[in-house]
Amino acid sequence: MIIFWNGVTHTNDFNYRYAHSNPVNHYQPQPGNPRKLWGCPMQQNSWNNGIYPLFKPPVPSRANPMLLTPAIFGAAAALTVGFSLHGRSFSSGYSKFIFFVNIYAVIASLGAGAYIFETLTLDESKDAKLKDIIFPLITIILFFALLFNLVYTLYPSSFSGTIGKTRVTQFISFLSLSIGSISVGETFNVTPEKSGTQIMAAVESFWNLFVLSLLISLIT
Repeated sequence: MIIFWNGVTHTNDFNYRYAHSNPVNHYQPQPGNPRKLWGCPMQQNSWNNGIYPLFKPPVPSRANPMLLTPAIFGAAAALTVGFSLHGRSFSSGYSKFIFFVNIYAVIASLGAGAYIFETLTLDESKDAKLKDIIFPLITIILFFALLFNLVYTLYPSSFSGTIGKTRVTQFISFLSLSIGSISVGETFNVTPEKSGTQIMAAVESFWNLFVLSLLISLIT
């Protein structure tokens, strides 16, 4: 294959092109723009058709799993603390605790939402199916269920309604609340009583709205 570089005919041979090239002739400042050089290999595609950059930046083929780490680690921490402190409640410190929990819930929700957005919009994932978002969806459901369970364990007055008495049944009650909040808006007779827990439930509902709108926009 014959290529033309600055009016000089060369063969398409890497060693020949760079071992016999004259740096004075091939790398001279452009007129009017001394910061750019004529003949730079990464610029040939725009000036000489048929010559492409030697290196291309890698394109990610899947969503970054690190986006799910806040939800995964948060769920693990809530599971450990919530189950280990079952039956031990606190009477002070609620405001600071619920503020931190809500901030963390927002961060985890944004990470999971970004993961689903990348999964559905990457060029190699245009044919993404529902199975591709099952894992982040289940992660968020469990994250909020364990978060509700943790808050109720430490501050029982934050929720009211039909809530189980043992560790397992209590978690099932909040798992039902989390599934209902993220799907049809059903609370299954578990009601957030304080503004902090209401904000937490609103964050999960808003995340659900974002994911649904994203799916609808990509399908239609």
